[in-house]
Amino acid sequence: MMILATVFFVCISLIVFIYGLYGPILYIIRSFVRRNKANHESTESGLPSVSLIIPAYNEEGWIEQKIDNSLNLNYPKSKLEVIVVTDGSTDDTPLFASAFRDEIIFMHEAPRKGKISAMDRAAMVAGNDILVYTDANTTLNDDALLHIAEHFEHEDVGMVSGEKRVLAKADGESAQGEGLYWKYESWLKKLDSDVATVIGVAGELFAIKKALYQTLPADTLLDDFMLSSKVIEQGYRVAYEKKAVATEYGSTSYLEEWKRKVRICAGGLQASVRSRALFNFSRFGFKSFCFLVHRVSRWTIAPLALLVSYVCSAMLVTQSNLFAIYFILGSVALGLTIFSIYTNKKNLPKLLLLIVYFTFMHISAIAGWFRYLSGKQQVNWERAVRITG
Repeated sequence: MMILATVFFVCISLIVFIYGLYGPILYIIRSFVRRNKANHESTESGLPSVSLIIPAYNEEGWIEQKIDNSLNLNYPKSKLEVIVVTDGSTDDTPLFASAFRDEIIFMHEAPRKGKISAMDRAAMVAGNDILVYTDANTTLNDDALLHIAEHFEHEDVGMVSGEKRVLAKADGESAQGEGLYWKYESWLKKLDSDVATVIGVAGELFAIKKALYQTLPADTLLDDFMLSSKVIEQGYRVAYEKKAVATEYGSTSYLEEWKRKVRICAGGLQASVRSRALFNFSRFGFKSFCFLVHRVSRWTIAPLALLVSYVCSAMLVTQSNLFAIYFILGSVALGLTIFSIYTNKKNLPKLLLLIVYFTFMHISAIAGWFRYLSGKQQVNWERAVRITG
């Protein structure tokens, strides 16, 4: 019993540290870190040239709106090119995108080879210094590129992450939960950026120096995470820009969000293994700490700690009120989450919504382990159905 109790308290301590203490620790450390501020009054001549790249697979409902949004961003037209890659699309995405041929670089191949292939093809033809990747179903704020460009004034910055914001409606509870989670995640990314480096950019909007872009293995699941790891391994840091906003609607239901989360978690394990060079604390210092706690632990240690602590509390339920309360609360959270998944339960209070989404994330992570270890996660995957505007 003593061993079980010890394991229980170790697991709880790990969970508290990963989710409760990591942010405050970085917040305190940030006050001792001095960084030069970006020049918010850059002249047009001082701005880098940008290639805005939009990989679009079966996005006929969004692609025209996305291209319009991209062409109307507040950035010097002489320093901006827009590249749209619709490889593998079987709907009217290529047709709609090709209508903008005079204003964009349009690329299409019939075979579906995955997002990595589309990204690589666009990078090869891009003629500018900075590659900005953005999802076809997101909307960027007018000054997004200007805010991103400011960071590249600093030579140590090789990559910049924008901020992801998730829109929800009353009929999309999973989207509401995702939106609340991303507010917390964005706060952590900003702290990471101020103290050391962002680990894992927002795939909806990120920029990278073309000279640092590396072709990834074709089976890569999390291209955004792996590219940021490669930038850090090359001796650069990844900055975060909260004023560069990519807005998208969340998934219509938990069952739809499940598709994304399991794939992301499977990709997280893959990325942790392939980015193992970042575990070298002697070389990367505090960047390794951010990598371990903020990213790797979320995909491995935290889900395992939650599972083990719950099992331990079940085995110790008669030994103490503490274990009994933990087991009861865990069971309620698990039951409410399963109920919400299969009924798409709407309009939960925010506290319960956070509990459900937190539980849902970690169930997805465990499913992601099995998906990754079984080798069944494919690069070309079924997209989650998202809420429409």
